[in-house]
Order: sequence, then C-alpha cells, then structure tokens
Amino acid sequence: MSISIQDFLAVIRRIHCDSKDDCLKKISEELAPVANISQEELLGLFKTRELLGSTGLGDGFALPHVKSENIHKLVGGLFLLDKGIDFNAVDNTPVNIIFAFLAPSIKPAIQLKAMAKIAKVFKPHEFKETILKAQTEREVKNLIARREKEIS
Repeated sequence: MSISIQDFLAVIRRIHCDSKDDCLKKISEELAPVANISQEELLGLFKTRELLGSTGLGDGFALPHVKSENIHKLVGGLFLLDKGIDFNAVDNTPVNIIFAFLAPSIKPAIQLKAMAKIAKVFKPHEFKETILKAQTEREVKNLIARREKEIS
C-alpha cells in the first residue's frame, strides 16, 4: 500500500511559538478536533513521545508523531513557524517546519509508512526553503504533490 501525504494532511498553518512546549500545545489545538480526540490527551501523547527522544530531525525540521487507540485515522498537520525555535534537534539547529501526525495504534505499519514518506519528501534543504516561502495553503499542497511525484 502506497501512502500519499495528500491523503492525510488535514491542517496547514503558519504559527508563532515561543518554545517546543508552546508549539506542541498549538499543534494539539489544531489537530485534536480533526482526529476527534481531546486537546489534553493529544498534548500528553506528544509530550510523552518527546521524552523518548526529540523528534527534531535536523535542518530546521521536526516530525512529532504519536499513536493511540483513541485515534482512528491518520491525521497530519504542517506547521510553518515565523521564527526558528529550539526543539532539541539532533543537529542543534532551530526548527522552523514541523510536520506532526497522529496514527491509530492498531495499524502500526501505517505510521511507519507515513513517517518514511514525510522524511523522504522533506529531506532536501531546498524543498524546505521553498515550502517556507509559499504564500498560500494551495501552493504548499501543490509543492508537496509535485515533490511526491518526483520521488515515486
């Protein structure tokens, strides 16, 4: 089963955060209603996941991801930050793009496939720079769709 980011990317937002915790709170507020889960539960899941190790992958990109039996479908959100924040990334660079996603725990393979696809799409530094410069949600979606075609 091939997975497309377009199939589960539900939210694209430009946000302002002052810290990693502030970002996780704002991301939870945006994604909780889409996933039909409480903001408090989702924020707890994100914080628990970060205790296992930072999801800051480097080069300004973070990939927070959680799974739960209370999540029934794959849901993703792309958050473009107005300034880089410390996310405890592996390369110690500030994060300015966060792709967060939620997955049902009863389908572990879907989480792995989503994670692999997102990492592959967002790997090139130039692509991340282009995403940050996009002016509209439609432009972001088109850039992601074009990139997915390039790598498939």
